[in-house]
Amino acid sequence: MKNKSDFAEWFIASYMILFGVLLFLYEAVWWCTVASLNKLIRKNFGFMYNIRGKALYLIFVAVLCIGINKDLLGNMDWLRWVSGIGWGAAGVGLLVLSFTNQQLFENYYVPTKGMTDSPADDGINETV
Repeated sequence: MKNKSDFAEWFIASYMILFGVLLFLYEAVWWCTVASLNKLIRKNFGFMYNIRGKALYLIFVAVLCIGINKDLLGNMDWLRWVSGIGWGAAGVGLLVLSFTNQQLFENYYVPTKGMTDSPADDGINETV
């Protein structure tokens, strides 16, 4: 039975890495928009482009962090609590703000590069 438990813990840990990479790429698209990456993330993970969707995503990641078995982390058990509470607080904070202070997000515009059909927006730099 221990092998199944170990596999489940490593499976959750690998998903945590994938979710972290997804969040990193999503945030990176806001700073330097790559058309193909923006299109891929928006097509497959469109909920991230909404404040409430992103908040629920952060809460989900927090639950996964806290749910990791403490034996897997050994002396680093504090890490699951710090990261889980941090992600959860960010998610709950965004969710509360989205319901109570909606004018805060009036200027929240998602990147559109790669989402239009114009040739100038296909991600290829044209030389003049």
